[in-house]
Amino acid sequence: MILKDQETKVPHTCQHSQSPELVTVEVVFSSPEKYQIVHLHLPAGTTARQAVLTSKLSSFFPEFELDTAPIGIFGKLVPDNYLLCNHDRVEIYRPLEQSPQVARRNRANKTV
Repeated sequence: MILKDQETKVPHTCQHSQSPELVTVEVVFSSPEKYQIVHLHLPAGTTARQAVLTSKLSSFFPEFELDTAPIGIFGKLVPDNYLLCNHDRVEIYRPLEQSPQVARRNRANKTV
């Protein structure tokens, strides 16, 4: 589960001995029906939002506003200006259909 207060406050610097000229990243999105993973080779200094825009995932999922959706790296929310490191996985998050509390309550009511 992603919490708002887990958001990274500032862009980080990669923990590499040498900064590569290109970074290899994945950009992923999943709807209830399908998912898509795009592998990209981007210039060092590319932000998470730039990777989302470059991935063109919005063409696979026109029903979602992916270009402005919340994003994260390996399950943690990050700001749009988060600088990507080699092998980062940029995740695009969609809105919850219902809160986890309501979903648990509905599941509990079904088992009674």
